[in-house]
Amino acid sequence: MDDTNVIFPRKVAIEAKDWKKSLTSEDISKIYNLYSPSIISREIDSLWIVGRIELASSPRSTINNLPGVAYTTFEGFQSSLMNFRLLITDNILEFENHDSSKNFIHSRIMDSDQTVFEYTKKWMTSDSSGLVVYGGYGVGKTSYSLFVSSYYSKEYIAGDFDRIPIRFSLGGLYTKQDLPALIRASLSGADGRPAVKEFSYALFLEMARLGKLLLILDGFDVMRHAMDIDDFAVIFEQMKPLFEGRSKVIVLGRPDSFFSDDEENRIMNSLFGGIHKGEGKIEKVEVSLLNGSEIDLYLNRYFKAQVRRRIELIIFRIKVTWNTWLLPFSVTRNLRLKCIGILIGAPIMRYFLLSQRGLSLVERIFARA
Repeated sequence: MDDTNVIFPRKVAIEAKDWKKSLTSEDISKIYNLYSPSIISREIDSLWIVGRIELASSPRSTINNLPGVAYTTFEGFQSSLMNFRLLITDNILEFENHDSSKNFIHSRIMDSDQTVFEYTKKWMTSDSSGLVVYGGYGVGKTSYSLFVSSYYSKEYIAGDFDRIPIRFSLGGLYTKQDLPALIRASLSGADGRPAVKEFSYALFLEMARLGKLLLILDGFDVMRHAMDIDDFAVIFEQMKPLFEGRSKVIVLGRPDSFFSDDEENRIMNSLFGGIHKGEGKIEKVEVSLLNGSEIDLYLNRYFKAQVRRRIELIIFRIKVTWNTWLLPFSVTRNLRLKCIGILIGAPIMRYFLLSQRGLSLVERIFARA
C-alpha cells in the first residue's frame, strides 16, 4: 500500500524475481497478463516489476505503453527506500582527497607475504561475518579503511560487487550517546557526509542482515581510551545486530586497546556470544610494519607527490610573474627568465631555473601554455 497520499492511497503489486537475463517484451507481456484482471477490476492500481538487469530499448518501450506499469532494477528499488548513491560517490572522493591516496601501498599481514587487501578479498567470499584488523599506531589502518571503502564503491558502481560499502569512524562516539546514534548521525548528514534519503535504522539493520552492506568500523581503539572496560563492552554489545545473518563487517583498531587477553576475550564474547575464530564467525589479522623495500617504495611515492605539488606551485608563480610583471616590459627573453628564477625564492629551484637546462624547461612550459 502506497499511503504517501493519505486521501488517495494506492495499492501496488510488486513482481520481483532474480532473472538472470534482461527481460524481453514478451516476458513483460506475460507478467502484465497475470495482473491485468486485478488492474482492470481496480483490485490493484499499479504493477511494479523489479529485476536484476536494466531493460533494453524495446521492452522499455513496451513498459511505457502499459498503463500503471513500471520497471526498475533492484538497485533502483533499493534507492527508492534508502538512496545511498551520494554516499557511495563520497566514499570514492574521500579516499582520493586524502593524503594517503597519493602514496598508498598495501600493507602485509604479520609474519606473512600476503597483503591485508588480499586477505580481505578472500574473507569477502567466506562465511565469516567479522574481520578484525589489528595494527599499531601509524601502520595505515585508517588509510586502509578509506581505500577499501573507495575500492568496493567503484566495484559496486560497475556492477561487480553487490554490497554497499559504508564507513564509520568510531572516534565519533566521543560526542554521541551510543553506536546507533553515531550511525544515525552519520547517515543523516549530521556529520558532514551526504545524507541517505529516507534513512531508517531498522531498514539499515535489515539490509546488513540480508548481505546488502559492507560495514567498515574504523578506530575502536580511539574510543577505548575514554572508557572503562564496562562501557567498552557495552559498545561492542551494541554492534551485535551488525554481525547477524549474511552481514560483512570490518573492524579496525590497535591491539593495545585491550589491556589483557582476558579483557579481549570478554569483549569478543560480548560481541559474538562465545563464537571465536575457526568457527566461521570472526577472523583476526594484524598489520605488519613496513619492511625495507616497502619503506623505499613509500618514500619514493611520497617525495614524488611532494615534488609534483612543489613544481605545480612554482609553475603557477612563474605564470603570474610572467604575465603581471615581466611581459609588459621590453626586456630580453633570457633576462625575463632569469628574473623569474630569482623571484621563485627556493635556492635549489633558483639554481635550476638559472641553469641552461632550467631555462629550456621553462621555455617548453610556456610553449605549451
